[in-house]
Amino acid sequence: ILDGIGETDMVARYVLNGDVKDWSRNNLHGKLNGDGRFVDDKQFGKVLSLTGNNTFVTLPGEVLTGLESISVAGWIYLHSTQSGQRFFDFGKNEKSHFSASPAGSTQRPGYQAILTINGNNLPAIAPSVEPNKWVHLAVVIDISSRTTFIYLNGKQAGQATGIPNELTQLFGNKNAKSTLYIGRSLAAADPCLNALLHDLRIYRVPLSEKQVANIYNNALHNNTSVSVNTTAKTEDDLQQFATTEPQLYNAYLVSVANTAVSTEVGTLPRLPEYVNGVYKNAINGPKVRVLWPNPNNNNEVLKPGQYKITGRVPGTALQPQVTVTVNEVAKAIAPKQTLQA
Repeated sequence: ILDGIGETDMVARYVLNGDVKDWSRNNLHGKLNGDGRFVDDKQFGKVLSLTGNNTFVTLPGEVLTGLESISVAGWIYLHSTQSGQRFFDFGKNEKSHFSASPAGSTQRPGYQAILTINGNNLPAIAPSVEPNKWVHLAVVIDISSRTTFIYLNGKQAGQATGIPNELTQLFGNKNAKSTLYIGRSLAAADPCLNALLHDLRIYRVPLSEKQVANIYNNALHNNTSVSVNTTAKTEDDLQQFATTEPQLYNAYLVSVANTAVSTEVGTLPRLPEYVNGVYKNAINGPKVRVLWPNPNNNNEVLKPGQYKITGRVPGTALQPQVTVTVNEVAKAIAPKQTLQA
């Protein structure tokens, strides 16, 4: 558990203190582009410096796999108030994406998070971020309430309602190719980010205001809480990691269980995102994220039978399998009408 938030709720964490590796167990490492570099900072030690001169970070599209909601949080030290800079920009293209602009967009001023769907913008707006000081930003898309929340230094600063009821409307389905930028816009004409960055996190759940405040306050007081389980239920034997070490639990992973699912003729199966893992020393560890290949067609489900799909666990050589059973479509039974005397 990190800052009171369960490990399986975290998709990726980029501390940015010397590299762009993912410190979560999912190993979704980023790539630094351009002349970005890591510099010393009085508050956070070593941080990432983006110069605004075509420097940015690219994240793998797998970050968005299987998300029902999403929260993005991180620290930023703006060097420029130029509008159009992006803290992050995730999506399919300029007409369908999710972005955050700390210094405003070309259309309107203010710190804002914008969902753009088929070219239509749904902005959540707050006052612009002050330059030349560290501030903590968080953007939460809560699908259950159909609301986007934006936070500034641990407090809610704005919101937008009436957002789509599924992220697939924004990012597409699993077969869709998404681009994920940190410090760059999907629109080539917009400026790149001129700022320092620290501890960028992406969650698969909508963080509450209390959780966002905990992240902010713990970082300020150098009190980042890192434990594997404080509830003493299922993960007590996993090693506790210091804040200076990546939480790479996959280093303890020995094997991953194969699994089975079923579907009906003509319907592609729903594959499990997490499966049980076997850890060293009989550790009772968390479930393991598995990435399955995207189907090229539906040939395997056109008739009853069985087939297997081989997946992979990021950061390991493990290749778990799922056995898919394709059943005949159940025939609907017409209701019988009974007349009462």
